[in-house]
Amino acid sequence: MKFIIFFIIFCVFYSIFDWIIKKTDIHNKLLNKPRMKKHMRVILILSIVVFAFLIEYEKQLLKHIYGDYSYIYFIIGAFMSSIYMNFAPLIFRKDQ
Repeated sequence: MKFIIFFIIFCVFYSIFDWIIKKTDIHNKLLNKPRMKKHMRVILILSIVVFAFLIEYEKQLLKHIYGDYSYIYFIIGAFMSSIYMNFAPLIFRKDQ
């Protein structure tokens, strides 16, 4: 039963964060600038990797502190999943 509750929490927060990212259109505003420099994509990839590392480290600390998965753990995971799903296809696409 606990698994179902955690799954529902993850799905709800993932849909909320995904809706916010799509509504603000921040992923297209960052990557579709006409004056985008040559190294902007590399800098963006590195910043997302560092950000993801820090969040994953925080999730592991929360698991260590609480001993088991908590609600905060799944909310942070939903936030990171929405960022991965919205930014990764735009970062690794071919330029036209």
